[in-house]
Amino acid sequence: AKEAADIVLLDEDFGSIVAGVRLGRRIFDNLRKVMTYIAAIHIPIAGIALIPPMLGASLIFLPLHVVVIQMVIDPICSLAFEHEREEPNIMDRPPRLLAEPLIGLPQITWGIAQGAALLAVCLLVHMVALGQGLAEDRARTLVFVCLTAGNLALVQVNATRRIALPLIFRAGSGTFWAIAVFAVTVLALIISIPVLAGVFRFDLPDAPSMAIAVAAGLTAPLAFDFLKPLLRRRAA
Repeated sequence: AKEAADIVLLDEDFGSIVAGVRLGRRIFDNLRKVMTYIAAIHIPIAGIALIPPMLGASLIFLPLHVVVIQMVIDPICSLAFEHEREEPNIMDRPPRLLAEPLIGLPQITWGIAQGAALLAVCLLVHMVALGQGLAEDRARTLVFVCLTAGNLALVQVNATRRIALPLIFRAGSGTFWAIAVFAVTVLALIISIPVLAGVFRFDLPDAPSMAIAVAAGLTAPLAFDFLKPLLRRRAA
């Protein structure tokens, strides 16, 4: 019987079965969330790296910038989502179909839409910076700041099915904030230390420009955050 069965219960206590189902649903949810996030964040990274040279413009991001971003993305994927707690209604959902994929068209579309919005905002920041007469290195710095802020916002938006903004300091988000502090510290170092800034071709912007770049990076993901209730009502 054990060899023929798809699953074997070594502990037949009903409470253990419920706990196992809860854990399985939490793991599936978190894997789906991180896959959506990965689809979202790589759209602006690829777009910022590829679109300017394809249009005959100068490069915004160099390979070194992409490497630094990936150093932040990897721990976010493996740690922040892994430690995210389950949704409050996780046990109220009906069983999902066995054929349902880990990430389907709705999740991919949701991720691509978020990434495209962040890409558009980053390119807009670059265009406005150059239009105001800022040097290329300073414009590049503002785009990097915008993307970093947007990256962290994407994690929060995709980490929960609810509106994330009121839950930004929810229980279980300590790992995210540790990574956020690390990301901001790295960003501050490579912008403010002249030797590192020269390697990255950065130029320290003034405080108002930095604030605008951060706000722009946060705006695109948070706009999708407030669309969640509308999408849930439509699905229902």
